[in-house]
Amino acid sequence: SWNATVPSAAELGIVGLWHFNGSGSIGNLAVIADSSVKKYNGTASNVGGTGMAYQAGLAALNQAINFDGVDDAVTVGNIGTGIKTVEFWIYSNANGPVLELSVTTSISVAVNAISLTGFGTPTTYVNGSAGSALTLNEWNHVVVVDTTGVSASAVNFGKVGAGYRTGPLDEVAIYNRVLTTTEITNHYNTGIGKELAPKALSIQLAASGCSTGEDVALNPSCNGTHASNGWNGVGDTGYVGYDGTAN
Repeated sequence: SWNATVPSAAELGIVGLWHFNGSGSIGNLAVIADSSVKKYNGTASNVGGTGMAYQAGLAALNQAINFDGVDDAVTVGNIGTGIKTVEFWIYSNANGPVLELSVTTSISVAVNAISLTGFGTPTTYVNGSAGSALTLNEWNHVVVVDTTGVSASAVNFGKVGAGYRTGPLDEVAIYNRVLTTTEITNHYNTGIGKELAPKALSIQLAASGCSTGEDVALNPSCNGTHASNGWNGVGDTGYVGYDGTAN
C-alpha cells in the first residue's frame, strides 16, 4: 500500500476540466459540468434538438460527447488568460473544427492532422509523441502546449466560428502551465488503459474537497467519490488521476 500527498488545484495549474460523462441525448441549454475547482460549467447548444448525445468513449475514460456537425456545441465563455496547455481526446473521423479558446485562437483538424490558429509558440503532441498527425477512425490523445500563453476569453467546444464539429470529443482539460513530456506520455498511457508503476503515482486533485497535503488514503471521500478499487483510477471521480490524468 502507499499514501499520496495531494497537491492543490492551483499547484496543478488546472483551469478547467470537462469529463463529458453522462447518458442519452443532450438537450439545448443542458449543463456540461466542469470538474475543476473553478466550476466553469458549459452550456450545450443544440437548437435543433437532435444529434448531440453522450456515447461510449475509451473504457478508461467513460463517456464522451458526440457532435452532429450541424448546430452542436458546448459554450463555456471567458475562463481567463495565460493558458499554456490544452488537452483532449478526439475520435478522428472527420476534418473540421474541434474547439476555440477565443475568436482568434482555435484548434481544428485538417487533412487528418491537428491544425492550430492564433497560438504563439505551440508544440503539438499526439498519442504521447510530438507531432500533429492523427490516426484515422481511432481515439487520439492531443495536447497543445504554448510557453507564451494565450487568452481563453470565448471558449467553445465542438465549434470554431460558424463551423461545427462532426464526431466525438472527450476529456477536455485546460491548464495555466505547460505539461511536461512525462505527464503527457503518462496521460496518454492511462487513457488507453496502461498501468503505471507505483513509483510514478501522484494523485492530483482537480476538484474541491481536499486541502493541500491531505492524505487520500486517510480521507478517500475528500475528493467527492473514491472507488474501492484503489489507485488505478477506474470509477474515481472529481480528481485528476495519479499521473495527472482526468477521471
